[in-house]
Amino acid sequence: MNELAKLVAEGILDEFKTVMLCGRMYMINAPTSYVLGRMLKPLSHVDVSENETRMSASAKSTEQSKYIDEAIALAILGDVPMNPSNRLRLRRMKRLFCHADEADRLQAFSELISIINPEPFFLCARLAMNLTQSLAGRKSSEDAR
Repeated sequence: MNELAKLVAEGILDEFKTVMLCGRMYMINAPTSYVLGRMLKPLSHVDVSENETRMSASAKSTEQSKYIDEAIALAILGDVPMNPSNRLRLRRMKRLFCHADEADRLQAFSELISIINPEPFFLCARLAMNLTQSLAGRKSSEDAR
């Protein structure tokens, strides 16, 4: 189990990207599942059809850019409790990012998407499912006796 924990930690926590928005540098750490959960709400509004790339879809409307700004701000904030001061920081970042250059915004969004690595999550989910199945099989064999 320690090797699994090490693999998951390396896949999720060791990676970060530096992005520039509105003349400031920000560090985006690989989002934890908690941060990904927060980012799902704004990212669910970003409409990508089958024939479009992420970049062209996100560039096509300013309505979607506010959701992209929110997702980027949430990723920059990271795994912090949403108390009033952090909500204020989030609001300020979103307000600042709405004035960002479109190319910088799209670059930051691209970096954010590239840092999300699903492999450790799926590996952990597969191992948890295998463990559950083996425990269920052991339980049923004990009941049959």
